[in-house]
Amino acid sequence: MGSPAKPGRFSFGRIAQEVTARLQPFGARIVTSSPRTSQGSLPPGVTKTDLPTLLRESDVVSVLASLTEETRHMIGAAEFALMKRDAVLVNTARGAIIDEEALLVALRHRRIAGAALDAFSTEPLPIDSPLRKLDNVILTPHSVGHTGEGVAAIAPALIENIRCILRGEVPLICKNPEAEQAWRSRLKRLNS
Repeated sequence: MGSPAKPGRFSFGRIAQEVTARLQPFGARIVTSSPRTSQGSLPPGVTKTDLPTLLRESDVVSVLASLTEETRHMIGAAEFALMKRDAVLVNTARGAIIDEEALLVALRHRRIAGAALDAFSTEPLPIDSPLRKLDNVILTPHSVGHTGEGVAAIAPALIENIRCILRGEVPLICKNPEAEQAWRSRLKRLNS
């Protein structure tokens, strides 16, 4: 396991590493588009390439990125046009990484074979969403992380984050690291 990926950066993070570990025994060719990750830091058997090449060559495109301004609508009409017609898109990350309107067009026109979606721009997915009417989509309710193990990990993570803050450190799980400077300035004012 690696350290948590920093928000706002593309990296080959914990989830990507776990997915890789589960796919490699099946002989899957694993390619990543992770601009800020060097080939040398990737697990054995994982090849780094640019996003257009990844889209053109992949049978399955699995989105595992964090949602940032950099990744919002990262996969849109131009990207769907690059994908193989028999390719499948899997999004278990965040809905807004995919341009849902462009995805709808790609799916309706069979530009790609299908999609498996666990994350949506609006959650829960509205009852009248056009995605629900397509026969080439699998939809799940973005609750896969709500496992016994996941729930059990919340309290220890919360406690460790509090300990970090009390030591004057940035929490291990921090959704807005860009706020660190303002937080430290405020803490300094409060302590003076």
